[in-house]
Amino acid sequence: SQMAYLKRHYQVISLREFLAANAEGRQLPNYSVVLTFDDGYRNFLECAPMLLDQDLPATLFLVTGLMRQEDVDPESAHDQKQRLSWNEVKALDQHDVFDFGSHTCSHPSLTSLKPEAIDYELRKSLDDLRSKVNRVMPALAYPNGSYSGISVGRVASAGYACALTIDPGPNKIGTSPYRLQRQTIRGKDDKLMFAARVSCLTYWLYGGRLLTFSLGSLIASWFNFGRSS
Repeated sequence: SQMAYLKRHYQVISLREFLAANAEGRQLPNYSVVLTFDDGYRNFLECAPMLLDQDLPATLFLVTGLMRQEDVDPESAHDQKQRLSWNEVKALDQHDVFDFGSHTCSHPSLTSLKPEAIDYELRKSLDDLRSKVNRVMPALAYPNGSYSGISVGRVASAGYACALTIDPGPNKIGTSPYRLQRQTIRGKDDKLMFAARVSCLTYWLYGGRLLTFSLGSLIASWFNFGRSS
């Protein structure tokens, strides 16, 4: 139902498309959304067929040092702690809707590491990706969203074109590609909360921003969303 909602109300684009438009200063279609998935957990395989069926591009950020070297036992396939195997990643790599970025080698908080350890985590994970898959996106997702004190130059010199935080909110053309914001979708979100998060309404509310909107229109929109699926 979330994917159907996105198809009806948003323009789902790839991270590559956003970065190209950002670099060129080119405006994107209204209501453009980029889908990202962190950590490389195996339960991504449950939604991958739906993304393929709807032709919705997505970027997966993998913790390269924690990837399984072998496929999992079918009996533990739904274990939330199971990571994708490299064979499973390579199967996903056959489809042009999926790109793969770095979530470092071991998922440390980069801000707690010494400079040489930061460089290792950044460079080794990107090298691992390039040795395993074809559709590598030179993008970094900061583990735990921690990036304070991590210079843009350090990330760029490690070979990355962009880096994503978990700071909530929208991104505009001209936003620093190394401080991209993301709106986290929670597993327990109901339909209305999903709609609110995607619209960044929760960002404005939780940030104490002043909203100017028609309450009647908002309620009508949410009501229609609930009925449509």
